[in-house]
Amino acid sequence: MRKRISRGMAIVMLLAALLTPWNGAGVFAETRQTLCINEVMASNESVIRDGDVDDPKYGSGGGAYSDWIEIYNPGDEPVSLEGYILADSGAEWVFPEGIVPAKGYLIV
Repeated sequence: MRKRISRGMAIVMLLAALLTPWNGAGVFAETRQTLCINEVMASNESVIRDGDVDDPKYGSGGGAYSDWIEIYNPGDEPVSLEGYILADSGAEWVFPEGIVPAKGYLIV
């Protein structure tokens, strides 16, 4: 009996998490978007240049070898990054706009 109650409770909790409140027209499942940090390069010395050709020191070579992350979208829909934030211990960068395509990657 305990297994049935716990399974039943799990189903109820799952349904509660997936459904939005009644809006007068029906109940709809929420659209969930997931992004993953797929790779991190924290000490880039020779892998990918950042493309900043206006950089006075490294621009002529295609930009500096900056640190980067790779973002992966495992979903079936593209995800807008507008308003997302990358932050560390003292700096914060807000994405101005950008899309990670469905099943696609973006290096930042």
